[in-house]
Amino acid sequence: MSLIIDAREAFNVEKAGKGIYTLSMINALKKELKQEEVVLLVNRKLKISLPQSWQLILIPGDGIKWQFKAAAIIRSYPKAILFSPTSFLLPFLVKNKSIVTVHDLIAFLYSKDHNLKAVLIEHFCLPRLINHSHLIAVSESTKRDLVQLFPKLDPQKVSVVYEGLSTEFVAPSASKKSHIKKNQKQVLTVSTLIPRKNLNLLIDAFSQLQEANKDYREYKLHIVGAKGWQNSTLAKSVEKCNYKDNLVFHGYISNCKLQKLYQQSSVFVYPSLYEGFGLPLLEAMANQCAIISSNTSSLPEVAGDAALYFDPRQRSDLINQL
Repeated sequence: MSLIIDAREAFNVEKAGKGIYTLSMINALKKELKQEEVVLLVNRKLKISLPQSWQLILIPGDGIKWQFKAAAIIRSYPKAILFSPTSFLLPFLVKNKSIVTVHDLIAFLYSKDHNLKAVLIEHFCLPRLINHSHLIAVSESTKRDLVQLFPKLDPQKVSVVYEGLSTEFVAPSASKKSHIKKNQKQVLTVSTLIPRKNLNLLIDAFSQLQEANKDYREYKLHIVGAKGWQNSTLAKSVEKCNYKDNLVFHGYISNCKLQKLYQQSSVFVYPSLYEGFGLPLLEAMANQCAIISSNTSSLPEVAGDAALYFDPRQRSDLINQL
């Protein structure tokens, strides 16, 4: 019996959480299934080391058209199991047994802030997958959301498998990191710039704190993440900030540079309104960066007692924690 993996996002140059998850899963499975027949479906030419029994199938293109092409190939492996770490559409298009990762239920719980095409696809496909797929939820919180949204879903068909930390983010040994010093006046946040990440609240709170107390005016807020969509509210918060020079937008950066920022920053702030897991929390903890986190969804489950929490809809609550 063979395993087919939709591996597209694992090899994106600019990987977000799902891409990091997929690549980490593939690297782990290379060790566990080195003797098994595994097929990776990709959409770009790659030079990577794989076990002898593994193979790459290149399918040019992207998006929905790519998934229809991939489905045609998967049908030629009728006994293979499909592992779909990022898509609900692909397992819907085939009759193969499938394992599908559910990272979050944003399309159902925060649809107004989500990509419309993704909302339509997920609303159509996921209810039809729950009867013939095994689901992986990345947190107990995500599993609860699934069971509440789909009362007919058998909880036994959902396994909670937490996301893991990439080895790239494991802090170096004491001898290697001795030259890295914490900047006590550096605050860090990491996320794609989209409304659900609630960065406007963080910028407003940071600005208000600096206006109220001159002792905080030397602090810098470093914001790491690629641009997303619907950024008008964020732009307004930046525009009305009286200390714009203290806002440092990095865009997407390499893991190496990001790790250094974690190690240099005195605190990491995660103001998100909703997460299925919250991988940056693990990254911050691994690099000994103190955490202030939203108290919603999966975040208290992930950070436990390693964070200070605040209500992500209350600016004053965040200011107090800062």
